[in-house]
Amino acid sequence: MARSPSRILRAAFVGSAAIATAILMLPAVAYSAPSGPSAARTTANHKAPPAQSHRPTGELRNRKLQQPHHALQASQTANNGSSALDLVNHGGPIMPSTTTFTIFWLPPGHNTVSTNYASLMNRYLQDVGGSPLYNILTQYPGSNGNIANSSTFGGTWTDTTAFPAGHDGSDDAHAVTDGDIRDEVTRALSNNPSWGPADLTKMYFVFTGSGVVTCKGTGDCSDTTYCAYHNAFNGDTIYGSMPYDGDSGGGCYAGGPSPNNDTAADAELSSLEHEHFEAVNDPHLNAWFNSNGDEIGDICNRDMGTRDSTGANLYLNGHPYEIQREYSNADSACVKSFGATSKVALSGSLDFGTVPRGSSATRSVTVSNTGTATLDVLDVAMDSGSDPAFSVLPNPGTPQSLAPGSSIDYTVKFAPPGNAASGTRNGTLKVTTTDLLAGVSTLPATGKVGAPTITVSPAILDFGTVPRGTAAHLTVTVHNNGDGDLTVNGLSFTGDPGFSIEPQPGTPQTVPPGSTVDFTATFTSPANSGAQTSNAILHVASDDPGTPDLQVPATASIGAPHAVLSPGPLSFPDTCRNTTSSLTETVTNNGTADLTVTAVTVTGPDASSFTVLNAPPPATVIHPGSSFAYTVAFTPTSGGAKTATLTVSSDDPDNPQLSAQLSGVAAVPAITLGSSAISYGGLAVDNRTAPHAQFVPLPVFNESDCDLTISSLVVTGADFSLAAPPGTPFVIGKHNSITLSVGFDPTVGGGRTGSLAISSDDPANPTVTVALSGPGLLPAIGTSSDTIFFPPTVVEPVAGGLGGSTANLTVTNTGQAELIVDSLNTSGAPYFAPGASSPPNRYAPSDGFVEPITFHPSGAPARKVTGTFTIADNGDPAGGASKTVNLCGEAVGRGIRVLVVDNTGAVVPNVAKLHLQLHKSATNLSISLKDLGVTTVAPPTSCQTFSYQYENQDLPATDTVNQQGSYYTLDVTAGGKSTTVTFTLGTAEFQTLVLTVK
Repeated sequence: MARSPSRILRAAFVGSAAIATAILMLPAVAYSAPSGPSAARTTANHKAPPAQSHRPTGELRNRKLQQPHHALQASQTANNGSSALDLVNHGGPIMPSTTTFTIFWLPPGHNTVSTNYASLMNRYLQDVGGSPLYNILTQYPGSNGNIANSSTFGGTWTDTTAFPAGHDGSDDAHAVTDGDIRDEVTRALSNNPSWGPADLTKMYFVFTGSGVVTCKGTGDCSDTTYCAYHNAFNGDTIYGSMPYDGDSGGGCYAGGPSPNNDTAADAELSSLEHEHFEAVNDPHLNAWFNSNGDEIGDICNRDMGTRDSTGANLYLNGHPYEIQREYSNADSACVKSFGATSKVALSGSLDFGTVPRGSSATRSVTVSNTGTATLDVLDVAMDSGSDPAFSVLPNPGTPQSLAPGSSIDYTVKFAPPGNAASGTRNGTLKVTTTDLLAGVSTLPATGKVGAPTITVSPAILDFGTVPRGTAAHLTVTVHNNGDGDLTVNGLSFTGDPGFSIEPQPGTPQTVPPGSTVDFTATFTSPANSGAQTSNAILHVASDDPGTPDLQVPATASIGAPHAVLSPGPLSFPDTCRNTTSSLTETVTNNGTADLTVTAVTVTGPDASSFTVLNAPPPATVIHPGSSFAYTVAFTPTSGGAKTATLTVSSDDPDNPQLSAQLSGVAAVPAITLGSSAISYGGLAVDNRTAPHAQFVPLPVFNESDCDLTISSLVVTGADFSLAAPPGTPFVIGKHNSITLSVGFDPTVGGGRTGSLAISSDDPANPTVTVALSGPGLLPAIGTSSDTIFFPPTVVEPVAGGLGGSTANLTVTNTGQAELIVDSLNTSGAPYFAPGASSPPNRYAPSDGFVEPITFHPSGAPARKVTGTFTIADNGDPAGGASKTVNLCGEAVGRGIRVLVVDNTGAVVPNVAKLHLQLHKSATNLSISLKDLGVTTVAPPTSCQTFSYQYENQDLPATDTVNQQGSYYTLDVTAGGKSTTVTFTLGTAEFQTLVLTVK
């Protein structure tokens, strides 16, 4: 009964080694075995039993992977002494021997495989036949005979034919199908006629590239279910479908190191061996399988057993592989071999000790077979990383076959070349055999080269400072610290030509191990060099293979003077003209040789103002680290900033001339006045006033560090003067002052101006002028009136001694100075006023007095009597004042003057009637008049203009002794209207009557 194609399932790692491996992806999963052999046999489309558990989603490319259908429990691994897993012969044929062929179906765009992928597949198929591993199959005969330990590799073919339309392998829906795989096998047979005809001695493996999904059937695909499978079609066309295991991560790889440094290929190799072995003893799926339906590879699926540090678990023809074990009924276990096996053992030491260069030594290594089968020694050679001084002698050569228990000796030679450097050399002897578990055995080799080793002391030739024009010497010692004679072939310098080697002892020189030889090195400093560092390399040529040209650095400093000026620029303090200040400039030799100062000079626009007081003679020597101080004097003869340059000339090779700037300011007197103008307050011109003069202090400062000489003091303006001025010339010391007293005594009134000119030796201000100003103050006389008009006054003797009129005149000092009234005078006989006091009265401005002036006429009446009143301040003619007031009065007899006006105040042009009558008097007086017109009297006839209709200056008085109680009545009529007035009339009285008619 046919079975479904046998598949190696993903992530089914079993066996003790798989469980123990650190990077194992999944544990083994238990399952329930079907009862009886028939349970595993189905039709050709037989499917695997359902998985008992599932791998968690996302562990491998986020795919949910089905559990393999032939997984074993961990407790069912090899060497458990159970036969429940043994394979059962179901009567089908086997492949008595096999010729294998590889087909790499790699269309463009789907042709990605690892670098050594194809060659490793082909190499395995060449290595496996005849091996103890393949011998496991010989215990399973079939209906057509026995399986021989014979498998050969028939050939390989790469096909770039495109995948069928819609089967590009991009996913399960577009997978390369099993039918496509079979078609590819058919195409390979067509293109390679020698590969056919297909029969039970040939097997064809179809490999696809990275990223190509193949599917056996719906849901049974390489990206989720299996790593590979084998099957047959057209009778005996046996083939294997080999998807690229590099895409499946841990699902198709047992993990651990990759022995061929190609994880994808190592995973695929194990799948290749699995499908190869299953096809050999179960090509039609009806020969050998157990009660669970598991074939020889399924039982041990991914069971690697023990692996070495490279990841290899067996070697075929010395080639490392990491492939699963296969099930052996004879052992009831998963094994790596069947029948007799060989086992290699190495003995001997390859420690050569010290071997002088140019000579050689040999050591023997014994290769033994401690197994039960013939051991083939495939290769005996030094590993690729070994020092070339090691080699294996050609006899007895390889290959060699060793019967169980026999051995063979190989000779290893250590021959360091004649120019080899001293030191330890290492290598590894590699013995490649057919021992499955130790295909490559190694033995370390070591040897020390005996050779001279050169060293030189001192390690640096430091000559220190060598004064120019001199030479210094150092001893150079060459040591041989090696294991052989050292030949010193020569010593020479490169670099500065000042370095040299003395000719003794000369070269070549042979220096035995542990000995030394001395040479003399010299540095000659050039005579005219500046300070600098010279460098060179001493080359010691020898036969030391490691350092044939030993280089020793050499250095020397050339000693030379180096002049330094300190502090450099000299800035002198302000210095008065024709005086001296001094500063020090120091020349220091900071070099390593004597410094000779050849000249010290001063140049520049003001060189005459600077002098080096202690300039040494030429060729003055300053030793290294010493100094010499120069005193530079600054003696200016004129004011202002002065500059010059101090230059020190020497034999300093780098700076033969050093310069320092000299600067200073020639200080001069600087006059400053406390004020540039003096403005006085008003002072009276009259010297009788107090004060009539004012003196103001004027400070005169010398603001400099130099004495100031005042040569003259000149005052202009008669009203100004200096009080007790110092005699000129005189000196004001530095930052000192004097105070002048400048006076003002005005001689006339009004604004007065003058000046004080001070001449000195301040070059910037040889003459400074102070403006002087102030007003002279005068009194002024103001009166309440410029003319005094006296009323009509009765003359004597008519007035009987009772007459006269008095007017008060207010006199005010309207000036700015005190008024001194020296005289008060009237002119004209009828006028009188009190005279001036003695001493005269004084009146401050705005102050004054009232002066009574009397008008006492005599004689005949007159319309105008004139006079004057004069006030005078004339004690000081320059400062006085005077004022004359005019006096004017009317001299009249006793009587009246009548003026009639209407009710508006207007003068009535005509008085129709006027009646004057004296009552109660012994004198009978009654005057009646009519049609009185208006009479007007005006200057110059009179003092003032006045009008009247009636006047009478000859009337009797009413107040005399004889007239007591008498009085007058006056009646007037004008314009039909009348009025009456009653009045009395004194002895010295004259009345002006104004009557209003209504």
